[in-house]
Amino acid sequence: MSCCPRTTSAGAWFTGAPGKSEIREGHGGRKVNVPASAERLRMSLEQDFRTPTVALVVEDLPAPSTSDDLRSLNTVVARYTTRYNARERNRTHNLVKVAERLNGAWIGPGETFSFNETVGERRASEGFLEAIVYRDGVQVKETAGGLCQVSSTLYNVALLAGLPITERGNHSLTVHYVPAGRD
Repeated sequence: MSCCPRTTSAGAWFTGAPGKSEIREGHGGRKVNVPASAERLRMSLEQDFRTPTVALVVEDLPAPSTSDDLRSLNTVVARYTTRYNARERNRTHNLVKVAERLNGAWIGPGETFSFNETVGERRASEGFLEAIVYRDGVQVKETAGGLCQVSSTLYNVALLAGLPITERGNHSLTVHYVPAGRD
């Protein structure tokens, strides 16, 4: 039976520079089987409605990918590069932070990748800095400014790899690091 979309398992991942990377082994996790747990609770209440506790049904999950899965990946399908100004320190800091969060991410066959889900929240409390963003056709400073360059770079890799794009949004102004319409 399936239940919960969120798990604590993590697949194997690459670490290090391309061509010099190492593979780190993933680990399994656990999930609560909600339908089985609800049934256990129902049965317990039928027997004695004063039962103070009922143990949840918890299932072990395998790692979603193994080091063997990654070892079979030996072909670069697509590559794309964008340039940035390293003198824009806050923006550069944000680019590095988001790249660290994306490091090791991969898409298995039939899976969908979400930049926002993979990167997660981008707050000042998590170390992101203010930098320029395009908001409603004007440039303003906001926390985590510049991250769209990373997402635009990934978008171009996905296009070159022939991956299906299920959702995207472009800037309200033209950006300098990708051709018009490719952000």
